[in-house]
Amino acid sequence: MNSRERYIVVGSDLDLFDDIERAGSVVVGYFSLRDKGFDYEYLGSHEKINTMQRKTNSKILIAVDDTNLRQNLWKHHKEHVTSYFSPFSNISEKAQISLGCVIYPNVFIGPLSRVDINTKVSVGVQIHHECVIRGHSVICPRALILGRVTIGLGAFIGSASILGPAIEVGDQSVVGMGSVVTKNVPDKSLSFGSPAKVKRRL
Repeated sequence: MNSRERYIVVGSDLDLFDDIERAGSVVVGYFSLRDKGFDYEYLGSHEKINTMQRKTNSKILIAVDDTNLRQNLWKHHKEHVTSYFSPFSNISEKAQISLGCVIYPNVFIGPLSRVDINTKVSVGVQIHHECVIRGHSVICPRALILGRVTIGLGAFIGSASILGPAIEVGDQSVVGMGSVVTKNVPDKSLSFGSPAKVKRRL
């Protein structure tokens, strides 16, 4: 990564801002639906993001947690979206990380695992060997994903969740914070608890 790489961050995440600066790169602006007042230029619309991108020749990082919004932002800005791998993460040389992924500090991604397009892997997440994380998903801080797990398209895995070996989480499903998942999770469902149970369809 170029030591003076320039980024526009879509999402208001101080952990990411700090990590980018520690790596010697620059946040030139950010866009958020909720938060204002950070020490970076606030970009309040898609048009302002595009204007700033052209002006500064910056790359766009999608750092929002809403999986549907991630997909919409990807469609709107994918020409200029890039990936970000924290220099303070540990990614196996045998792992595959696709375009548009944001990998936070203190993340471990094991050998033969695959993280597909536009996925956010937050601080302290551990993804063990031979896992597949399909596109537009969000893995929240300190989640533990054991070997051979498959996580579906646009899924959301809550903070400090544990996903047991060879579990499958369906497309557009949500696993609640602190859950322990020992059985497969169907598409478009909300599961939580220890052990996690399906509470409702989405």
